[in-house]
Amino acid sequence: MIDVERKGVNRLVEGAETEMEAEAGEQAYSFTYALTFDPWRISADEALETMVPLPSSDARQQVHRVEVVPKPQAFHTDELGNHIAVLTLKPGEKLTVHADVTLRPYTFGKSVIQAAPASARDLSAEVMVPLTDDIRALATSLTKAVHKDEAKAFELFKYVRDELFYEYPPQARGAQETLERGKGDCGEFSALYIALCRAADIPARMVMGWLVAPWYVGAHAWAETYLEAHGWIPVDASMANNPRQFADILRTPATKDFYFGNLSRYHLTLSRGTGLAWLGEMPAVVPEVAAKDTFIVDGKPFGFWQELYDGKVPYLQLPYVLISKPKGNFEEDGAKVTVEPKLKTPLERLNFIADYLAFQPLLELVAIMVAIVVRILFPTSAGWLTALLFVAAFLYLAWCAVKVYADVRSLASSSESGRVRWQGLSGKLVNWLFLGFFGYRMLSVMW
Repeated sequence: MIDVERKGVNRLVEGAETEMEAEAGEQAYSFTYALTFDPWRISADEALETMVPLPSSDARQQVHRVEVVPKPQAFHTDELGNHIAVLTLKPGEKLTVHADVTLRPYTFGKSVIQAAPASARDLSAEVMVPLTDDIRALATSLTKAVHKDEAKAFELFKYVRDELFYEYPPQARGAQETLERGKGDCGEFSALYIALCRAADIPARMVMGWLVAPWYVGAHAWAETYLEAHGWIPVDASMANNPRQFADILRTPATKDFYFGNLSRYHLTLSRGTGLAWLGEMPAVVPEVAAKDTFIVDGKPFGFWQELYDGKVPYLQLPYVLISKPKGNFEEDGAKVTVEPKLKTPLERLNFIADYLAFQPLLELVAIMVAIVVRILFPTSAGWLTALLFVAAFLYLAWCAVKVYADVRSLASSSESGRVRWQGLSGKLVNWLFLGFFGYRMLSVMW
């Protein structure tokens, strides 16, 4: 890595950008990741030491440029390959990070994750991944009928995927808490899966990042497990729990097995592992954390951004600070992440529009229903009402046409088997054609 200071802005540039081969039919997604972090809503400290996770290049994620303001005092690459900036924020000073990134999907059996190799750490208990008697017994029970690591890892994936309920925000964090409560968010699905893999002697670790689709940006966590034949592979059990929810926006099949060994082109990796070393200086005063600012981690109260867990940072998804003079409401953390897609071709622009319509499918239906109600209430109206009805119905039918095209294009190049791929495609076609016919009938009735 080369540090270049330019006009007061520190630029972290990858010295040699990793070569990445796009599979046939798979499309790269380029965008600018932008983070703004303003901790002064919740801190009255004179200064705040800050650890900042930075995206780094691997076989599916290429980082072209990173800018961090203010200038970090140091950059670190830890044993897991995490790129971390360390800096000091002064009162009122905001942290900003901008990164130009290109992502590609991960395809099981074809793609490769270039990351730190499996080690004893990936088989050991750590923050949020305790290896309790309950977890060991469950892992043994779930894998007793299979012998190969890949089959074991898949059985554990199916259990977490099918037996947990999604809950956000979770009432507690950690694998044992999740097992006892039977629910959690993406981080808890991943923590339990990782703990079960480690209990079955299969290396696994946490991945913290973001979903960065053009019309949806949200914090997300998933797992990686190590298989001798494939190396590290991604496993996203929470996304598999309800694959239809994001199938359109992430351009992925709505099948539960897809997320064992596959990832969308919208999964941005920021850090790997839990229980990371604190790289800043410790505050002179370490106050007692108020109960209202804590949540349960591995069975005990923990104050995020106010303390370390057994001397470690529990995980790095947003910047981590140690606040010794808290104020305000910690739910108003002052962190914001945005994404700016880079659209180079008409096809990319069309897909961008299709993504928006896919995530807002009720817009056209609402417009049509409003038009029908208006026409019923004012049956003698003409002119503007006719135009409104026509525009609403046309937009709805156009949306159906765009979605049919997008689904044919994305599913036809899916990495799934031919039978599963075309079953998913035919189901979507029937769905969208039905909606199109429904829109046509509404149009004919209104006219």
